[in-house]
Amino acid sequence: MAVNELVLVGLAACYVALFWWAFRVLPGEGWQFLAAVPLTKRPDGQWVGLNLTYYGAFTASAVVIAVAWSVVLMSSVGVSLSGILMLAAILLGACVPSAKGLARLIEGKANTFTVGGASMFGLLLLPWVVAVMNVGLGASGADSLPMTAVLAVVSIAYAFGEGTGRLACLSFGCCYGAPLEQSHRWLSTLFARHHAA
Repeated sequence: MAVNELVLVGLAACYVALFWWAFRVLPGEGWQFLAAVPLTKRPDGQWVGLNLTYYGAFTASAVVIAVAWSVVLMSSVGVSLSGILMLAAILLGACVPSAKGLARLIEGKANTFTVGGASMFGLLLLPWVVAVMNVGLGASGADSLPMTAVLAVVSIAYAFGEGTGRLACLSFGCCYGAPLEQSHRWLSTLFARHHAA
């Protein structure tokens, strides 16, 4: 078996194991809050804190996984690490604030982010960022980024990041779902035992 097939089988095995564990464990009540950071103490002795959620941890992990895949795959087609990291920094620098702004604009929610909005914004922005970077890289005498390869790599990396990031929804609940008691009886029966569709 060649190295490529071994990597593919190993990756598939890791994701099967991860999702098998996640679908069974993450919907449990204990998988919502990762930690609470105490901020101030009230006069009555109670603490006011900042909740850190598994939702945030899984979402951040998904971003790291997507960037890691981008580094591995773009390196395999000869893109320099500095070019990859510059592209990632520009895209994340644009997409993270847009996730907040689009959630406020489209959904009317002030305290959330929209992953879908940020990813769509990033995918629309990507070719333009690569084109501008290529102008700058060409002027400095550095190798340009191969547009088709970069678009393909980011699509693959996005799929891995998005798939992994959806584990956050299992731990914290669906942002757009409805309580089972408000759903049709057949849906309530189905999802009383199965937490993922």
